[in-house]
Amino acid sequence: MELKLNKDFARIIKRAILPEIDSKEIKRSKTFLFTNKSCLILRIIAEDISSLRAAINTYLRLINMCLLLLHSKE
Repeated sequence: MELKLNKDFARIIKRAILPEIDSKEIKRSKTFLFTNKSCLILRIIAEDISSLRAAINTYLRLINMCLLLLHSKE
């Protein structure tokens, strides 16, 4: 999944969410987070559809929370 964002927002969100990704010991899915210019790229590999859905929901909520905080600072 690619999200087009402000370059600074993409970098900040990656730094905020990466510790969460690194600390998770979820056995049914694996998540990778990258930035490429002004894109935040989220890749999730899951064993089944319910694991994929849970991971997507988790990380989209975290990204949304970060965006809300960043926009409130503008």
